[in-house]
Amino acid sequence: MRKPSKLVNYLSTTFTALASANCVPQLCPQNAQSALETQQTSSQDNYLVLEDNTRVWYNLSSSTIPPELQGIISPKSFFLIHSAGSEHLPFEPYKESLLRFGEGINIISYDRAGHGLSDPYQTNFPSVEREVDTLQRLIAETPARYSSQTLITHGTDAALIAIEYAKQSSQKEINLLYSIVLIDPNYNPSNINLSKEIEKYSPFDLEKIGLVLYGSNATEESKQIISLLEQKLSSFGSQFHPIIPIQNASSALDSN
Repeated sequence: MRKPSKLVNYLSTTFTALASANCVPQLCPQNAQSALETQQTSSQDNYLVLEDNTRVWYNLSSSTIPPELQGIISPKSFFLIHSAGSEHLPFEPYKESLLRFGEGINIISYDRAGHGLSDPYQTNFPSVEREVDTLQRLIAETPARYSSQTLITHGTDAALIAIEYAKQSSQKEINLLYSIVLIDPNYNPSNINLSKEIEKYSPFDLEKIGLVLYGSNATEESKQIISLLEQKLSSFGSQFHPIIPIQNASSALDSN
């Protein structure tokens, strides 16, 4: 896999902003390296068993909150959602970038059913709604259920999972979703008509999108998708970051 220098830089900047919200001085990004050297971290693999007995593999990597900071800082959870035909591995280089920004960070990476270390599909190819249900079950089984949540996706179908999750979350009395980061939403191995799908959502459904990173050599179809997102999100002004072009964004997260 090529070294995705631009992608790393943009992700690091984004992770800094997301992970440092409401930080206390000793855990703010400018002190992140010294915090990383002293913080306690853990990593464990596990399986989520769905109703049809499909096992979905996931990894939970965490940095603990020391007793003296309990109640002072709030835990933050990041979910890494890969594209169709990929797996969790391309996200691995970025976990440390997330963990280095303080205590109380939970990073959950997982292989969607039919991918990587997860079981093959026991029934039909899952719909977006079923993928969202899996994500909700995963959140309920991890410390993320008590913390703010940021979804980081790669590819078109993963972007739709995050957007649909955001829509469903907005209808709940307690919504812990903080932000969505969409990496190259026009990377589309599933041949989904993303423009048509996005049209189904209101700007309110999309307001949690915090950052969109996409390949700078975009096709006309890709530009149409980006333009549509910008148009839908423009009504929220400064509530979302600029949509940023990155050279070869999809290949940087290509597991092949």
